[in-house]
Amino acid sequence: MRRTPRHYDIEFKQRAVQMVIDGRGPTEVARDLDIPLSCLRRWKKNLLEKMDQGGAPGERSASDMAAEMDKLRRELSDMTVQRDILKKTIRIFDEMDGAGRRRSAC
Repeated sequence: MRRTPRHYDIEFKQRAVQMVIDGRGPTEVARDLDIPLSCLRRWKKNLLEKMDQGGAPGERSASDMAAEMDKLRRELSDMTVQRDILKKTIRIFDEMDGAGRRRSAC
């Protein structure tokens, strides 16, 4: 059975895109709003292109800022993982005695 195409108003599209820009994952937003992920990505691309065209000369474009924000989020995630690994390593070394053996719990 074929699905009938649904039409979404501009406010709905803008709110959905804003959720992604604010940091929620596109897959999560699409699932929560029951919309195809491809539509959400297309709406975001179109909105960022419109915002790019309306900027002042010398100003950074919205798509550049969104790309930088995505990059910074990935870096933050990587740093968080690295920090957690270091915390676990420190905990292990704190539990060892001078000869490299774990201290007994007794």
